[in-house]
Amino acid sequence: MTHDELVDIAEAWAKGRHHLVFREKGAIYEIPDVMAISYSFSTLIECKISRTDFLRDKNKLTRRNSNYCMGNYRIYCVPKGLITEDDIPETWGLLEVYPSRFAKLKTNLYSHK
Repeated sequence: MTHDELVDIAEAWAKGRHHLVFREKGAIYEIPDVMAISYSFSTLIECKISRTDFLRDKNKLTRRNSNYCMGNYRIYCVPKGLITEDDIPETWGLLEVYPSRFAKLKTNLYSHK
């Protein structure tokens, strides 16, 4: 699965849950793969196709300082089995994509706020 395919899946998943969905539109500190907006909240989705890329993501300014991070909610979208819920920061969700291209939110972060 390519990064573009993963972004396509994340975008489609977000469109079913949000009012506006943008793909790879950036701001000063960050260019999220998918940014989704609803009436009262927003969700940033970062897609990672390798564990190395996921681990490298932790070094971004926006990960080290949440004041710079976009979105009320933040989700990593990865192929199933790439990372676990234990790998992600406490405030992030995990959207797993199966080989069939089915996406499943593993953590219900929307109930935490």
